[in-house]
Amino acid sequence: MIPQIAKVQSIEDVIKMAEQVDLPLGHFSIPGVYVRAMMIPKDTVLTGKVHNHECVSIVAKGSITVTDGNTPKRLEAGWIGITPPGLKRAGFAHEDTVFITAHRCDETEIEKIEHFLVSESYEQFLLRADT
Repeated sequence: MIPQIAKVQSIEDVIKMAEQVDLPLGHFSIPGVYVRAMMIPKDTVLTGKVHNHECVSIVAKGSITVTDGNTPKRLEAGWIGITPPGLKRAGFAHEDTVFITAHRCDETEIEKIEHFLVSESYEQFLLRADT
């Protein structure tokens, strides 16, 4: 496991011991495109899964600090960036935040979309990349 992924995984291990927060998701799709909107309450600490493919990430509302285990970055509403494959992030929401990701994806069922888009671990990502 690369060092920055190990740092984010350590944060996730601590989060799993705390009371869990509901993070509602909105799902939107058109042919070839899937968009996910996550509503993150203020003061929430969270981690994401490992992205299998690059995607567009957008902070539509609020303010959140994210890190991939390197330098933390505070992202404000209106921020747009590209998330590369193999990335796993940790975040802290300073305000109620809406974080959106847009993906190229031909799947239409949520379970199949999830399987296509993310890996549960960096090791799983590496195994999938070899196939």
